[in-house]
Amino acid sequence: MRALVSVGEEWGVATGIQYIKGLYTSVSPVIREDFVLWNLRADYRLYRSVSLYVRGENLLAQRYEVMRGYPMPKATFLGGINVRI
Repeated sequence: MRALVSVGEEWGVATGIQYIKGLYTSVSPVIREDFVLWNLRADYRLYRSVSLYVRGENLLAQRYEVMRGYPMPKATFLGGINVRI
């Protein structure tokens, strides 16, 4: 499920929730995982071609592995500047 909201011409917010059920992380022994991921992104347009953004992933800090023995990070955050030329 994804949602996108624009607030005026300067602000934009997007969020998404993923529910993963029965992901096989190992076949011998058989290991399956269930988890929920929530991601959020917000951006602010400074000028016509310049915007700032901040993004958060796995905001519920779920512990999960896509492959056995390789844990995915808990909540992560990053931000930056987009410049369109």
